[in-house]
Amino acid sequence: MVSAGNSFSSSPSTSQVKKAAHRIKKYLRDPAMARDDQYAEALDVIQRHRRAHYPAMNTAAVSLRGYCSRWDIPGTVSERLKRMETILDKLCRHQTMDLSKMQDIGGCRVIVPTIENVRLLQERLLKNHPGARVSDYVDQPRSSGYRAVHIVTEWGTNPCKPIEIQLRSAVMHQWADMVEFVSQVIGVNYKVDLNEASPEPSPFQQWAKAFSEVLRVQEEGGTATQELLSLHQEAWQAVLNEDQGGGVK
Repeated sequence: MVSAGNSFSSSPSTSQVKKAAHRIKKYLRDPAMARDDQYAEALDVIQRHRRAHYPAMNTAAVSLRGYCSRWDIPGTVSERLKRMETILDKLCRHQTMDLSKMQDIGGCRVIVPTIENVRLLQERLLKNHPGARVSDYVDQPRSSGYRAVHIVTEWGTNPCKPIEIQLRSAVMHQWADMVEFVSQVIGVNYKVDLNEASPEPSPFQQWAKAFSEVLRVQEEGGTATQELLSLHQEAWQAVLNEDQGGGVK
């Protein structure tokens, strides 16, 4: 459970959030361009904006646990507020992003045993929230190999906030958890899509994508082709070669 922190009554306005994000982007581009006190004030606004998502996120988590129980879906529900460092990283990488419209500051995740469970929960959620926005990374995995279904809809009252619901099978979650763990240990964000990797995708990212494809085929009841298995093996060998040369990059 995420700590609620301070009172939510001081939630900043949309214009305050936009102004703070602009100052943060300016500071991140060149710290000499912004005063430290303005940067500190902007950080405080963004922190309060982040915390303002907690009540709606908690409402969503409680509702999701109730849905799983009512619909007899064996799901494990967790919740999280996006970390400040992740928000700042996004602001740095996406200079035109409107922070006031960021959809995933508050998020819940439901891990279920199978793809069939994912689809059933998705179907039931959309019936209860017909205006929800869906990103289906199961049918169309991200270029990193990430697979899940993301559903964004409004939750809570006063304030009502968009909350992102991630639906993953156990296999999808194990893959994503592995990539996140390696990212934390190595200190490199391997979760980004391959087209965002700089200067180019690392051997580990290329292997992770190939491994995800093998898992996808197996999870859907198929058999990985020899071509896919060879691609996976070659990618893994490239990881081993890089490690012998000085560590995973």
